[in-house]
Amino acid sequence: MLYLRHFILLTLLSIPCANVIASPEAWWINAQGSLLDFNYREYSDQGNLLDKESGILPGLIFGMGKNQGQWRFAGKLSCHAGDATYSGQTNGGVPISTVTKQLITDMELRVEYSFSNDASIFKELYLGVAQHYWKRDIQPTHTANGAPVLGLLERYQWRQLNIGANTMLLSTERSRWLLDVRLMRVVNPQVTVFYSGLYDDARLALGAHWGTRVSLPWSYSLGQSTTLRVEPYVESYKLGRSATVTLTNQGVPVGNVFEPNSVSNNFGLLVGVHKAL
Repeated sequence: MLYLRHFILLTLLSIPCANVIASPEAWWINAQGSLLDFNYREYSDQGNLLDKESGILPGLIFGMGKNQGQWRFAGKLSCHAGDATYSGQTNGGVPISTVTKQLITDMELRVEYSFSNDASIFKELYLGVAQHYWKRDIQPTHTANGAPVLGLLERYQWRQLNIGANTMLLSTERSRWLLDVRLMRVVNPQVTVFYSGLYDDARLALGAHWGTRVSLPWSYSLGQSTTLRVEPYVESYKLGRSATVTLTNQGVPVGNVFEPNSVSNNFGLLVGVHKAL
């Protein structure tokens, strides 16, 4: 995580800060490579840390849209995958460590409005609706005494409302540097827990909360229809504790299960190309 933060800082210090005059093209596409510095924590009802996961997840992002006057309509698909280190405990409180295989995908539709008045503090306002999927595959491991610990597969999903605005920081003839601030509302979050046949699968409804994302998108014109884009960002959101539900084995109650409170604090860097069609 530390080297990614240093990379973002060096990126910001090395790029010129400026603005490109909005291109008049109607249709456009973009493709970006991504590094996601993933950081996830779960907490007890008393606020004690239960477990944590962290890792650098590479990803790809593809987008397409259309400009119509001061309006822009866009769609985006992103995918990040990789391994994260897991440090936590068993249900009995025995410390364990393992690897969690991560797969995170997002699909978003967005509408943006650009201000033509140079006196406006905002350059753009936007509203987006997204669908979020997260596969969290905790691998089997052993305790310090050698006792086996089974793995656990969880699949999260929720809808998300994104409300944001950006303002110009600095600009030149060929490039621009913006400050983008976004509020994210998690809607109807759920997790399905798979016990690999040991118990019946369980679906749990989670608590919905607001999150935030702040980024510094920079773009530089490479030609009449192609633009280089670099965007470092930080985001934070949380999911609330689920209700306690009955855990069953072939329909027979064997105990209780719930999903604890969780917080995600992620850093990331996007680098890609925007192309007018």
